[in-house]
Amino acid sequence: MTPANRRCFVKWAAASGVAASSGLVARAKEQAAEHPVAVFAKHVQTLEFGELGRRLKSIGVQGIEATLRKGGQIEPAQLSQQLGRLCDALAKHDQRVVIAASDVNQVDAPSEAYLKTLAQHD
Repeated sequence: MTPANRRCFVKWAAASGVAASSGLVARAKEQAAEHPVAVFAKHVQTLEFGELGRRLKSIGVQGIEATLRKGGQIEPAQLSQQLGRLCDALAKHDQRVVIAASDVNQVDAPSEAYLKTLAQHD
Protein backbone atom coordinates (compact mmCIF):
# COMPACT_ATOMS: atom_id res chain seq x y z
CA MET A 1 0.00 0.00 0.00
CA THR A 2 1.44 3.37 -0.98
CA PRO A 3 1.58 6.28 1.50
CA ALA A 4 -1.23 8.05 -0.41
CA ASN A 5 -3.41 4.95 -0.20
CA ARG A 6 -2.67 4.57 3.53
CA ARG A 7 -3.69 8.22 4.15
CA CYS A 8 -6.86 7.69 2.16
CA PHE A 9 -7.59 4.50 4.09
CA VAL A 10 -7.01 6.20 7.45
CA LYS A 11 -9.33 9.10 6.48
CA TRP A 12 -11.98 6.65 5.29
CA ALA A 13 -11.69 4.55 8.45
CA ALA A 14 -11.96 7.63 10.69
CA ALA A 15 -14.98 8.91 8.78
CA SER A 16 -16.62 5.48 9.01
CA GLY A 17 -16.04 5.37 12.76
CA VAL A 18 -17.65 8.77 13.24
CA ALA A 19 -20.60 7.85 11.05
CA ALA A 20 -21.09 4.54 12.84
CA SER A 21 -20.90 6.07 16.30
CA SER A 22 -23.39 8.81 15.45
CA GLY A 23 -25.79 6.13 14.24
CA LEU A 24 -25.32 4.21 17.48
CA VAL A 25 -26.07 7.31 19.54
CA ALA A 26 -29.25 7.97 17.57
CA ARG A 27 -30.36 4.34 17.95
CA ALA A 28 -29.64 4.41 21.70
CA LYS A 29 -31.86 7.49 22.06
CA GLU A 30 -34.66 5.75 20.14
CA GLN A 31 -34.37 2.66 22.32
CA ALA A 32 -34.43 4.76 25.51
CA ALA A 33 -37.72 6.28 24.40
CA GLU A 34 -39.16 2.84 23.57
CA HIS A 35 -37.70 1.03 26.60
CA PRO A 36 -36.93 3.51 29.38
CA VAL A 37 -34.56 2.58 32.18
CA ALA A 38 -36.09 3.23 35.59
CA VAL A 39 -34.46 3.27 39.01
CA PHE A 40 -36.30 1.91 42.04
CA ALA A 41 -36.65 5.03 44.16
CA LYS A 42 -37.03 3.66 47.68
CA HIS A 43 -33.42 4.46 48.56
CA VAL A 44 -33.80 8.07 47.34
CA GLN A 45 -37.44 8.69 48.29
CA THR A 46 -36.50 11.31 50.89
CA LEU A 47 -34.96 13.62 48.29
CA GLU A 48 -36.82 16.75 47.27
CA PHE A 49 -38.54 16.08 43.93
CA GLY A 50 -36.39 18.51 41.92
CA GLU A 51 -33.17 17.14 43.40
CA LEU A 52 -34.35 13.63 42.61
CA GLY A 53 -34.88 14.60 38.97
CA ARG A 54 -31.45 16.21 38.77
CA ARG A 55 -29.72 13.15 40.20
CA LEU A 56 -31.61 10.74 37.98
CA LYS A 57 -30.61 12.69 34.90
CA SER A 58 -26.97 12.74 36.01
CA ILE A 59 -26.85 8.93 35.93
CA GLY A 60 -28.47 8.68 32.51
CA VAL A 61 -31.76 6.95 33.27
CA GLN A 62 -35.20 7.99 32.05
CA GLY A 63 -37.15 7.84 35.29
CA ILE A 64 -38.11 6.06 38.47
CA GLU A 65 -40.23 3.32 39.89
CA ALA A 66 -41.91 5.63 42.37
CA THR A 67 -42.95 4.29 45.75
CA LEU A 68 -46.52 5.59 45.88
CA ARG A 69 -47.63 3.55 48.86
CA LYS A 70 -47.72 3.60 52.65
CA GLY A 71 -44.25 4.52 53.90
CA GLY A 72 -43.15 5.47 50.38
CA GLN A 73 -42.25 8.57 48.48
CA ILE A 74 -45.89 9.66 48.40
CA GLU A 75 -48.46 8.32 50.85
CA PRO A 76 -51.70 7.14 49.16
CA ALA A 77 -53.75 9.78 51.00
CA GLN A 78 -51.51 12.49 49.50
CA LEU A 79 -51.37 11.08 45.98
CA SER A 80 -53.79 13.53 44.36
CA GLN A 81 -51.92 16.52 45.87
CA GLN A 82 -48.34 15.30 45.41
CA LEU A 83 -48.16 13.21 42.23
CA GLY A 84 -48.47 16.22 39.94
CA ARG A 85 -45.67 17.97 41.82
CA LEU A 86 -43.45 14.90 41.48
CA CYS A 87 -44.17 14.50 37.76
CA ASP A 88 -43.60 18.20 37.03
CA ALA A 89 -40.31 18.28 38.98
CA LEU A 90 -39.05 15.17 37.20
CA ALA A 91 -40.10 16.50 33.78
CA LYS A 92 -37.90 19.58 34.30
CA HIS A 93 -34.97 17.15 34.20
CA ASP A 94 -36.31 14.98 31.33
CA GLN A 95 -37.38 12.28 33.80
CA ARG A 96 -40.70 10.61 34.54
CA VAL A 97 -42.48 8.08 36.70
CA VAL A 98 -42.13 4.90 34.64
CA ILE A 99 -43.57 2.47 37.21
CA ALA A 100 -45.68 3.01 40.32
CA ALA A 101 -45.12 0.72 43.30
CA SER A 102 -48.45 0.78 45.10
CA ASP A 103 -50.59 -0.82 47.77
CA VAL A 104 -53.35 -1.66 45.28
CA ASN A 105 -54.22 -5.30 45.93
CA GLN A 106 -57.97 -5.45 45.36
CA VAL A 107 -60.77 -4.02 43.33
CA ASP A 108 -62.56 -1.40 45.41
CA ALA A 109 -63.45 2.31 45.30
CA PRO A 110 -60.20 3.59 46.90
CA SER A 111 -58.10 1.52 44.51
CA GLU A 112 -60.11 2.76 41.55
CA ALA A 113 -59.63 6.39 42.64
CA TYR A 114 -55.90 5.75 43.10
CA LEU A 115 -55.57 4.27 39.61
CA LYS A 116 -57.54 7.15 38.06
CA THR A 117 -55.13 9.61 39.71
CA LEU A 118 -52.17 7.69 38.25
CA ALA A 119 -53.77 7.69 34.81
CA GLN A 120 -54.10 11.49 34.89
CA HIS A 121 -50.32 11.77 35.12
CA ASP A 122 -49.39 9.32 32.37
